[in-house]
Amino acid sequence: MSTKPVWVDIGGGTGYNIEAMSAFLSVPEFFQKIYLVDLSPSLCEIAKARFVRLGWENVTVLCQDARSFCLPNHQHDSSDSGSFFSIGQSAYDTEDEVEAGSADLVTMSYSLSMIPEFYPVIDSISSLLSPNGIVGVADFYVQSKIDCQSRNYTGGMVDRHCTWLSRVFWRTWFEVDRVSLEAARR
Repeated sequence: MSTKPVWVDIGGGTGYNIEAMSAFLSVPEFFQKIYLVDLSPSLCEIAKARFVRLGWENVTVLCQDARSFCLPNHQHDSSDSGSFFSIGQSAYDTEDEVEAGSADLVTMSYSLSMIPEFYPVIDSISSLLSPNGIVGVADFYVQSKIDCQSRNYTGGMVDRHCTWLSRVFWRTWFEVDRVSLEAARR
C-alpha cells in the first residue's frame, strides 16, 4: 500500500475545485492532506463552511499569502510499507523515506492571473513539490501571433489568436477586476 498524496491548491478560493474532484475519486480517502491557500478572508470562510458541510477533515483552508506558504511536516501512515505515492515511474529509493511535507500535486486554477506579485509564488512551487510532484495550471490568457512566433506546438489549437482590438478589450475588462492577462504569466 502506498502513502496518500498531498495536494496544495494555490488561490483555491471557495474550494469548488476540491469538491469537484470528488466526481472522479473519493477526496477524503484518496488524499492524505489538502491545503487550500487563498488571500481572501471571505472566500476562505466559504471554503471552510463547504468542507465542514462535506465532513472532510483532511482539507485545511489557510487564509494567507501564497508567496509565504510552506508545507508543514506530515507523518506518513504507520500502516504503509515504505512505498510512496507517485504518478508514473517512481524516482524514490524504496529504502529512503521521502522528505516529509512534500506535495504530490500543486494546482492553480484561474488564480495565477490574480496574484499581483506572481514570480515569488512560481519560484516557491519547486520547494513544495515532491520529486515526482505535478503542477497543474489553468488560467486566462489572450495571445497575439507575436506571442507565440517561432514556438513548437505539441498539440492543441494552432493559430488561435485574438485581434488587436479584442486583446485590448479583454485586458482592459479583466484589469477592472485586477486580473492580469499579460504574456509574462503564460
